[in-house]
Amino acid sequence: MTGIWTPERRDLQLSLERLDPTLAGLYGYGLNLLEQPAGRMERLVLIAHCVRELVNNLPEALGDVDGVPTRVDTTGPCLALAKEWEKHPDLFSPMAITPGDASSSGEDLVGPQVMTMPGPVVAAVYQVVVATQAGTGNAKLRHSAVVLGRLEHGHNPTLRMWQDAIRFFIKYVHLDKNRRVDVPPDAVILGHLQTIETILRARLGRFFRTVEELADLRARANRRRTTPPPSGEHTP
Repeated sequence: MTGIWTPERRDLQLSLERLDPTLAGLYGYGLNLLEQPAGRMERLVLIAHCVRELVNNLPEALGDVDGVPTRVDTTGPCLALAKEWEKHPDLFSPMAITPGDASSSGEDLVGPQVMTMPGPVVAAVYQVVVATQAGTGNAKLRHSAVVLGRLEHGHNPTLRMWQDAIRFFIKYVHLDKNRRVDVPPDAVILGHLQTIETILRARLGRFFRTVEELADLRARANRRRTTPPPSGEHTP
């Protein structure tokens, strides 16, 4: 694909460079990858990684919204659950919870409606659920800090557009050789990227206008403190 580096994109990268050089680099790498031949999954995976790392780190780079929650890592709770699960091979074996006609792939696992579970397993399951729910809620708040400049718990059309575009790229962050995934046309990839760019361009414009206005206010306040009063006047 040619003509990727439009004047608008160059301006956006300059704004990102002003905010955080690493994030600007991720954006630039992603655009450069779009100039490579289309239809290659590895190209899309790398683009998706650039987009994910860019958006994940924008709340801290902007730093203008108080109370932004941190990202939640569910790896620890999941590993703890797996450890407890392995202590009870008879209770949780596929034969114990899978009907005889279920598929061997495990996709159709169906357990009994009621079963007794060891307390530590229940506690570990609870921690996974809590971490997963917190991760989902925190992710939305972090996105709202970037898009809206505030923490938004409710629905917002612009925030929804941003999240939909991010979800598109997240689908391609990891390769899965066990299932066939077609590479979408470049027009689709660009459409989602343009949504992110448009929203980000507007947000950075507001951000830097505020930064400049505050810098101007500080400069004027400093001048008032350092400029001597006219002859015959005194400062209190």
